[in-house]
Amino acid sequence: MPSPVSPAPDCATLQSAIADARRLAALRATALLDSPPEESFDRLTRLATALTGAPATFMTLVDGGRDFYKSICGPGDPQSAERNWLGPTFCQFLVTRDAPLVLDDVTAHPVYRDVPTVRSLGLRAYLGVPLLTSDGQCLGSFCAIDFAPRRWRDQDVALLTELAHSAMREIELRQALQQAAQASEAKSMFLSNMSHEIRTPLNAILGFTYLMAHNCRDAQLGDRLGKVDAAARHLMHIIDDLLDLSKVEAGKMALENLPLVLDDLLVSSLDMVRPHAEAKGLALQMHKVGALPVRVVGDVTRIRQCLLNFLTNAVKFTEQGGVTLNVLVLNEGTDTLRLRFEVCDTGEGIAPEAQARLFNSFEQADASVTRRHGGTGLGLALTRQLAQLMGGEVGVQSTPGQGSRFWFTANLGRVLAVSPVIAALQPAPDVTAIWAGAEWRAAVQDKRVLMAEDNPVGQLLARELLAMAGVRVDVASDGARAVQMAESVAYDLLLLDMQLPELDGLSVARRLRASRGTGLPIVAMTANASAQAQLDCQGAGMNDHLAKPVTVDALHHVLARWLVAPTPLGDLPPWHAALKRSDGPPPHKPSPPGPPSASAH
Repeated sequence: MPSPVSPAPDCATLQSAIADARRLAALRATALLDSPPEESFDRLTRLATALTGAPATFMTLVDGGRDFYKSICGPGDPQSAERNWLGPTFCQFLVTRDAPLVLDDVTAHPVYRDVPTVRSLGLRAYLGVPLLTSDGQCLGSFCAIDFAPRRWRDQDVALLTELAHSAMREIELRQALQQAAQASEAKSMFLSNMSHEIRTPLNAILGFTYLMAHNCRDAQLGDRLGKVDAAARHLMHIIDDLLDLSKVEAGKMALENLPLVLDDLLVSSLDMVRPHAEAKGLALQMHKVGALPVRVVGDVTRIRQCLLNFLTNAVKFTEQGGVTLNVLVLNEGTDTLRLRFEVCDTGEGIAPEAQARLFNSFEQADASVTRRHGGTGLGLALTRQLAQLMGGEVGVQSTPGQGSRFWFTANLGRVLAVSPVIAALQPAPDVTAIWAGAEWRAAVQDKRVLMAEDNPVGQLLARELLAMAGVRVDVASDGARAVQMAESVAYDLLLLDMQLPELDGLSVARRLRASRGTGLPIVAMTANASAQAQLDCQGAGMNDHLAKPVTVDALHHVLARWLVAPTPLGDLPPWHAALKRSDGPPPHKPSPPGPPSASAH
């Protein structure tokens, strides 16, 4: 039988419980107040009405001096139409309890019979169970009412108790998902900010290393500069992996689907690890199993990223023998085909118990691997995520002492006609040679560039790189000065840093679009690599994006695209069109190895 009814609290106790700040904070954190009806909660009240036989059931949230009915089943007007009810109410009395309130006949209790709904609605029986959070805060009640005296059964109390628990599980699950989304967003923002802080000094390291290497005539110094550059680009690789993994986990990674030449992709990927393999005396081979298509449609950057993660690891963990890249078609459709890429090595192999952890974030086979070979454990986790985005899978077969076979699959499209975009996937020519050529010099000799940059080191680096390219450059150290200069001089291109004093880059772009229209090409220069930052640049009217650290190849493509438009290098797809197509960051095309900083990661 239900336990006897506890004495009703006095008015002061009731008001204190309702107005408790912690309780109200917990209630508002649910974001359910004044929200529309939802099937997930309505299903519970319908079930309560059907199983108890009560005329009406409610899920009530008690906010200050009112009840908000999140779900109602059964009553006629006015309660079915009015989702708010001013107190005091039976549900508000329940806030002072941590146990069910069972009233077979409310008129038998001196305090409860004076509740306004007894007279206004004719309510005579009430059964309510508190909606309690894990730390004991009462959000409201799950209750049933009758308009005649009623003997509530133990099973009625048990049923409403379970349904109240179900409602709270739904509420807490929603809050957990919301907190997870907020944590993911906070992590993405943190990584983006850290990327910005790291990329800014890397811009100077990579740029000046290239300039010194370009003018260096001392072999030993040139070798040391090459090592500095390689270390800086390795750091960029780690930063990019972190950002990519964060974007995948947040569901913000968008794949490109463009034609690509399969052989060029495979050969260039092998070429990127060849120097390291040759330094260790390893054989580096490629084996194409069966007939492969010449061209396919897919994301060249992401496929290359997966290949390089496998190839780099294979070379790193192999001391003798070699590494082989196998490629085969698993199945074919009318418009699609599924390819399998395998990287086999003759390295030390991996123990069976460690293989299951390999594709988890920040995991490696064993602790000693980090000490002997280095690494973050990000590459394989990212490869798994990218393969899944491409409709594929990853896996490994390995025997300790005999080597390993890492593989991933990807669903790619068929190329039914040759596209001019394929020409853009060919290895980039030597930038330094182009800038020294008479044709390039003639094309840019009268071109004038305004660079808005407040960092003195960044100014010096950009001046030297632009001077090497043969263009005239003026510098503005703040946003207001950049607007003034751009409105008074007919510049051919504006390179615009995003973080400027006086006016930031977005404000500068908007003002110039308002005053000068679309005639001046504006290229954003920023160390913020997030997709949102690039979309913000597009929304402000900018034409292109130049990520820091600014590499010679990237600068060359921007100059060619906006100053020497008729040349083939200026024929690449516009940045803003790529953003519109993929709703993600601009496509990134790694360049083949060149001078120390001549190629971007």
